[in-house]
Amino acid sequence: MDRSALFNNAGVLMLERGYDKIAAELFRGALESKLAYERRSNQSGSNQAHLSALEHCTNPGCIEIAENHLANMEAYIERAPMQEEYLASAESRGGDCFTPAVPMESRGYNPFIYLQPFELPNTSDNSTQLTSAIIVFNLGLVHHYASRNSPKTAAFYEIAAALLSSDPDLARVSLLRTAIINNFGVWCYENGEGESTRMCMEHLSRIIDASCTIMSTVVEEGIHLNIQWLLTPPTGGSPAA
Repeated sequence: MDRSALFNNAGVLMLERGYDKIAAELFRGALESKLAYERRSNQSGSNQAHLSALEHCTNPGCIEIAENHLANMEAYIERAPMQEEYLASAESRGGDCFTPAVPMESRGYNPFIYLQPFELPNTSDNSTQLTSAIIVFNLGLVHHYASRNSPKTAAFYEIAAALLSSDPDLARVSLLRTAIINNFGVWCYENGEGESTRMCMEHLSRIIDASCTIMSTVVEEGIHLNIQWLLTPPTGGSPAA
């Protein structure tokens, strides 16, 4: 049975409640559940290549670990840390998403990061690539929460973007693609990858111009500010220079 949606959506809840480690283990269980289901379904060679590319994103026993977390969800929710407590303890966990690797005074701009993990519908309507891309993005987001200079963050975002490369530009895909490219661009900016930052923001600009995706005002303004500042900062020059 494919339990990817169940594990993924539990991971979303845990991440929102401040349990980043538990969320990561649930997302890994979701991805392994999807991979195991696809292996049993004897998918085509092209899908086999896609599945092989995701093997290193999981680890042995991750489905069992995810099942154990599901059994303890009520207890987790009852003692979930308050958001203020979660942020206050971030430094001891390696620095949270709101503290960039380079001090803000040295940057002059606090870039917008899309922080909302994506849920999966409890149906089989989504393509294998889209389902996997959602889970992998969520894994990237967990690492982005924990540390704004984690190399795993960039790796997961890059894999998620590759998985979406052949999907149609439906509203759900467009929003996910926007979140991936934005967050990867921010990671590149804060980790000194100037040329990659420029490429991401240019790509993001094209996506936004061509998309009819409905976004919240906060998200839309944050995306536009990133494009404007990271391509042509008010101080002159360019982050890619």
